[in-house]
Amino acid sequence: MFSRKSTNTKISDPLFDLIHSMSRSEKRYFNIHTQPIRNNKGKIPDYYILFEILDKMKIYDKDNAEQKLLQKVGKEAFSNFTVKKNELYDALMKSLRNYSFKQTRKSADYIKVLIRDANFLFKRGLFKDAERHVKEARKLAEKCGDTLSLIEISRFEREYILTTRSRNANKKLEKIHKEGIILFDKLKEEEEIRRDYDLIAATRAQNSKLTNEKDIKEFRSKFSHLFEIYKNQNLSILSKRYLINALIQYHYLLEENEPYLQKALSIIDWWEDNEIWLNQSSHLYIAALSNLLTGYGRLRKYDEYLYVLKKIEKIKPNNQYEEAMRFHRLMINRQVYFLNKGLIEEVCNLSIAIEKGIKNHKLNEGVQIVLIYNVIVAFFVSKRYNECIRWVNLYNPFKKMGVSRIDIQFAQVLKLIAIYELEELDSLEKNIISTEKYFKNQILLSRHALEFIVLRAIKKLGKVVPKEQNKIIKELRATTNDLPMKAKRRLGFDEIDLWLTSKVEEKTIIQLLQERNKKKTLNK
Repeated sequence: MFSRKSTNTKISDPLFDLIHSMSRSEKRYFNIHTQPIRNNKGKIPDYYILFEILDKMKIYDKDNAEQKLLQKVGKEAFSNFTVKKNELYDALMKSLRNYSFKQTRKSADYIKVLIRDANFLFKRGLFKDAERHVKEARKLAEKCGDTLSLIEISRFEREYILTTRSRNANKKLEKIHKEGIILFDKLKEEEEIRRDYDLIAATRAQNSKLTNEKDIKEFRSKFSHLFEIYKNQNLSILSKRYLINALIQYHYLLEENEPYLQKALSIIDWWEDNEIWLNQSSHLYIAALSNLLTGYGRLRKYDEYLYVLKKIEKIKPNNQYEEAMRFHRLMINRQVYFLNKGLIEEVCNLSIAIEKGIKNHKLNEGVQIVLIYNVIVAFFVSKRYNECIRWVNLYNPFKKMGVSRIDIQFAQVLKLIAIYELEELDSLEKNIISTEKYFKNQILLSRHALEFIVLRAIKKLGKVVPKEQNKIIKELRATTNDLPMKAKRRLGFDEIDLWLTSKVEEKTIIQLLQERNKKKTLNK
């Protein structure tokens, strides 16, 4: 199965990383446009042979790649491995730019292409063609509110007027200078709002929420001016985007769920009103839709999930990074929707696509953990214990994790319960010993943590007759019911509570979930 080693390999070489970031269609495009190229001996370029070697490698090995290239091209033709790598890198970048050109024409990136081409034509004395490109660039930049590009365009226009000795040069230059002052004011406004967004986002990266009263007071005081700016109707297009994003993170940190949802809806409107930026940065639009789902989730408005998920499904990824991002955002949010609607079988059915996706996409460890844990829970709840155990074993649970959160460790407790339910007592004893050792090595775990409480109970369950098992189950349920609210919010508590209740009341966990959902519907 997939392992932590393969997914956590550090980037060791820019060329290797570039090749493995390419989609199949991008590689096919490179193949089609490179193979016809022949050197003076009628052979395909050495850099294409190197491409095939590196493409087949799972982990970068410089010596192995160099040796294979040497064998293919021969000592006489082989000059320098670094030179061959640089040739391939340049060829790949040119191919990828050409491949994405059609998409670039629909995005804000095309402004830069037009400015670059205008400069090229201007230096060749083709002034009229250069002017045509600049006018098109200006029109596009004004449409999407790209202030920085408009400043660059105005500088080019000044040089053009002076070089071509344009009529009414004084009036034209005066107009450009006045516009320049306005543009620089807009750019300053954008940068100041962006600075605030960066500071809030940095806080968000370190904290899921602010709880300390002093921190909350200082945070509110520091960023209260953003709400006054929000009332301004004359903000530039990019200023609006930065400001709404800043307020989304602001409300998230303070757990202000209704305002968070409203801002999350506003940023979706912004993206859909500015298609040129959306085409340039589809991954940011996917992230915005995911934030919207978080807003609905916080308010338990799960019925709203479906239309947002459909929006994510319709997005056409521009590259493998966006494809991987779309995959994991879709899968995680589908899991959340199905789990909260009590559609456990649907979560189990997603497991095939998730297992395949984890193998095919370059997903970070944190994303993999969330996807895997949700599948483990689904199989546990539906009493498909063998599958639950298999999924717990899909990662190395006793290896120190690279992520700061260690919540996935609770999967080990679910695994022990699954083994107990399957009545595999020899396996249970062996796994209890290894799990106990693992938990003791976790610095962040208190001996009074839920993990240890359940572990001790399972240890007893494996050594007594059925009558005594019922007593232990009831004692464990009483103990968990008496835990403080903070402990009950821990990942895994709900699953344990459902399992214990199902044992005491002699109902399936799915029956209990259905009863819960009925109560929620009636309360609405």
